[in-house]
Amino acid sequence: MKKSLYLSLALIAFPLFTSCNDDDDKGKDTQGPKITLYTPADGQHMHKGDELIVKFQLADESGIQSYKLDIHSAAGHTHEHDDHVHTRAEELKNWSYQKVYTDMKGQKEADVQLDLGKVPTDIKGGDYHLGVLATDSFGNETQHFITIEVE
Repeated sequence: MKKSLYLSLALIAFPLFTSCNDDDDKGKDTQGPKITLYTPADGQHMHKGDELIVKFQLADESGIQSYKLDIHSAAGHTHEHDDHVHTRAEELKNWSYQKVYTDMKGQKEADVQLDLGKVPTDIKGGDYHLGVLATDSFGNETQHFITIEVE
């Protein structure tokens, strides 16, 4: 009887001594990289054929894994609260640019300047989203979108 009592007490006490330890998560990066976009400015007006230079800074405690530049039509959707539902009433020839970069891999802070050349002359005028998306070495992601107007 004493043996089963001790066994029962041991089974009850076991979870108390082996519960999750908050120290396991200390030091793990759970925040995505910080993105500071310098140019172009949100709402900037551009003309077809204008030079487009994108300047921004990335910073992350664990190091930058990669970043992506994304330009696409703003028609039919928003990027508020990481909303990525894209719907379009009609398909027109829109400007679209996407490229992933890994040249800053491992750096904790990076100043980036991308010379994209000229805004294409054969695109539909209107509002476009320009976004910088960044991933750190833990896989945390951050995105920052602005709207530029192309005439």
